[in-house]
Amino acid sequence: MRQSMRIAAGCFLASGLLSAVPPACVTGTLATYIPLGAVGCTLNGDVFANFSYRASATHGAVTITADQIMLTPFVVVPQTARFNFGSLEC
Repeated sequence: MRQSMRIAAGCFLASGLLSAVPPACVTGTLATYIPLGAVGCTLNGDVFANFSYRASATHGAVTITADQIMLTPFVVVPQTARFNFGSLEC
């Protein structure tokens, strides 16, 4: 019985470690990156996390929302991970 409890506890802890691995960064909107929180995503071995956005506009300009900002991850030689930010609205 004691052996079974140790195995169960080990599986429980191991499953927690496996789920902590961030997913790969892919092209998407900023609104899809914000919910990743502290786990974030990986690009070329670097972890990018805690995305946030605070929008404001003045003088009658339209406020751009997080779902209107496209993020495209890419790697620049010699292995620098970066994001390209672009607006879906003109």
